[in-house]
Amino acid sequence: MKVRLKLISVDLDTQERKVLADGAALFDGERLLYQEKDTGAKHQIIWKGDCMEIHRNAEITSITTLCKDGGGKTRIISEYGVMELDAVCEYIHTADTLWTVVYRIENQGDVTLHQRLEWHIS
Repeated sequence: MKVRLKLISVDLDTQERKVLADGAALFDGERLLYQEKDTGAKHQIIWKGDCMEIHRNAEITSITTLCKDGGGKTRIISEYGVMELDAVCEYIHTADTLWTVVYRIENQGDVTLHQRLEWHIS
């Protein structure tokens, strides 16, 4: 079904907030499809059991898997090859109108990204 989506990202190191998507999306209860507002990058969010997969398809593609038990991983695919990084899921919650996830991506123990994503669905 067609829904309205507003995706907000918060960088937890700098507290910078960005609206990444604001508009129409497709939602079937377990999968959400939409595009970023500035770049046009296509996103697909898929629920698989207790894990959420965040797919971002653009010039560089990434697939981030975050699980309720705290586990996770990120796979980045570019013209230069494939890189895999550890991801740690700190918080994940879904409700009818709001999905929230807090996670960090680590490269050899160093945090390269620490953010909260909020999908407001109506």
